[in-house]
Amino acid sequence: MKDILERKNVQKEVLLGDRKRWFDAMNRHTILGDEYRRMKKMYAELLAKAPSEALEKEWFSRTYQEVYKPSRYGTEVLFRRFGQLKARLATEERAMIEALLLPVSRHLRLNSQVAATTSPLALLRLAFADDGNGAISLQGQTEAVTQFILTRLMLSVDEAESEVDAGESMTFALEWMLNAFFVPEKSAKVYCAVKLNSERRPVKIHASISGMPTLRGAKFQSELLCRYVWCAGETLWVALDDRIKTDFMSVLKMVRKKRPAHEEYDKHGVTFTVENSAKADVLARELLAGFLARGCEKRQMFIDQVAGEVLDISNPDTDPDFRARRFVFRIPRPDNAPVTIELNIQSLEEHLIATISHSTANHDWYSIKRFRETHFPWRYPQFVYGVRWQKSSKHWKRIAEWVRVRQEWKQ
Repeated sequence: MKDILERKNVQKEVLLGDRKRWFDAMNRHTILGDEYRRMKKMYAELLAKAPSEALEKEWFSRTYQEVYKPSRYGTEVLFRRFGQLKARLATEERAMIEALLLPVSRHLRLNSQVAATTSPLALLRLAFADDGNGAISLQGQTEAVTQFILTRLMLSVDEAESEVDAGESMTFALEWMLNAFFVPEKSAKVYCAVKLNSERRPVKIHASISGMPTLRGAKFQSELLCRYVWCAGETLWVALDDRIKTDFMSVLKMVRKKRPAHEEYDKHGVTFTVENSAKADVLARELLAGFLARGCEKRQMFIDQVAGEVLDISNPDTDPDFRARRFVFRIPRPDNAPVTIELNIQSLEEHLIATISHSTANHDWYSIKRFRETHFPWRYPQFVYGVRWQKSSKHWKRIAEWVRVRQEWKQ
């Protein structure tokens, strides 16, 4: 009996030590530490004022704007928007787990009480509650802390540009680019046959607009819906892919880079995929000149990167062979704020490497490596969920193998 008690005491000390290290790491983080301190201030105000249920919305709106910043939303909308984003957070996290963390998903089951909570005040109470139930209470508290912070950061992104505003901005930017660079009413379906090496990197690509080309030893086939752009006196087929970065993904980038969301420029993004690298290089220069000639403000540019040299020495997860032709421009808009848009130009080979290869340039592989260092250990700490995020752990090896399997499913 004495041995059992001693083991329990040792386990408790280890758990408390791990928890303290987790809090210390969070407090040292530029974004998370500041968020946690403000969250505690909100809770202290909640304890001091103890608003009735009927006054919770008014109290939250007033206190939120005192602790954080003035909001564009009114009392009712601010409280309701927090709840909507809390629900959206759960959806986004489930999608991430299913896409990248399926081998360890059984360990990441969430506390049902915290998961069901959408009220910011209820979430604050859960975050700082102490009901003495050991690991269950510890998991609930940890999830309440992390989910409040993530939702609050999502709210800050949403306050800067709501989903409706983001959609309208993207529509304007796309129409502007279509009018500026694309051949009117001309499109095509491009068929691709690809031969892959052992890493599933393309070694030979045949593309055709007249039907699926014959390529001996082809391991991958694809069809692309394309438009045509004017480029250096001729027309090029281009597969156009646009996206609006979600509030959740904006927050992940904010946390990873330790910079506020308003310093990031890629809320709206467009990718042009063309047949080969030579055409991508020419198109990049044509688009750069076209944006500047039409009075757009250049905010960022990567071009002429040397193959084999790491693009960003501050990011160890960047593949040395990753090519970047990326511009960030502010497009003037009549009677409204300019639209900031990130434009990427890539070859078909680079597109395939990013989507189906087993290399470190694969987008899923790259994302999970980044999040292993930043998001996962904080959001799903080992002392709560038992998942080891270290590169050499059995959990990480299973996840890495799963990412490889997912690329093979994309055939």
